Amino acid sequence: MASPSDDKKARGTDPLKEKKPGDEVRATAEVKRSAGISALAKEADRLQSAVEARLEKPDPTSKLDADDLSLIPESSRLAFGTQPDSVKWYRKVPISLGTTELPKDVPRWRVEIEGLGPAVEPLGLDILGDAVLGRGRVGTQPADLDLDLYGALEQGVSRRHALLRPTANHLYIIDLGSTNGTLHNGLPLGPGIARSLKHNDTVTLGRLSFTLKLIDGPGLRKSPSPPSELADEGERTRPLTEQTGGVAAPYVRKTETNFPKVTPEVIEAHQNKQEEKKQSKREEKKQNKE
Repeated sequence: MASPSDDKKARGTDPLKEKKPGDEVRATAEVKRSAGISALAKEADRLQSAVEARLEKPDPTSKLDADDLSLIPESSRLAFGTQPDSVKWYRKVPISLGTTELPKDVPRWRVEIEGLGPAVEPLGLDILGDAVLGRGRVGTQPADLDLDLYGALEQGVSRRHALLRPTANHLYIIDLGSTNGTLHNGLPLGPGIARSLKHNDTVTLGRLSFTLKLIDGPGLRKSPSPPSELADEGERTRPLTEQTGGVAAPYVRKTETNFPKVTPEVIEAHQNKQEEKKQSKREEKKQNKE
């Protein structure tokens, strides 16, 4: 009787060379591995060539020409943002004044509002009277400064949110009973409460924040008052060199105390006193026990 191996030999197949299960999978994996190694080698060669080409260039970073520079916003080219007094045009408010000529003694404050949004140019205002900050330029009581262009509605700004009031000494901000409130340097401003504004103060209407820069105003132009002529000559501060014959004397703090000078005798007397107190306490305890 013929064996299975004899039958395979009769059919012309060698049992030793017969394919086994999994040979095709292993062969496919080997081909893919070889292809992956080849692709990685090609990518490494490409990156190496790109690095060498970049290093051969004397100046890989090209400079912007005048046309490209003109497209960059002014605020992004300055070291610390837009410089004060850089606005080319200032809007007069309130709008009710129109083109009316005002007396020279009327308080006039020139301010710049910055930070209303990314890449937003500063807004210049000449405040000649009570100016309302809010939304909308229509209706019976429109806002003098309409903030709708800066997302005021989404940020919770009321139609008549706050008021800027110029005076001879200060520029005030007053909340007009807004729905979402007003913050001055992070502190809430109550309805109807006036608060004086300073240079670089932060104002928040609802969630819309901006920086207020005081460029000019009557309160900024006042010079400090000279010292009173009635002041005592001895109370005025004189240069140190004037008091010490041309040499600045070192500062010595003078103190007045009533404490006695500490000497060995004082220490010994204190110790004797403490010992007497202890001895008297011991005698009292002894008498109480008896």
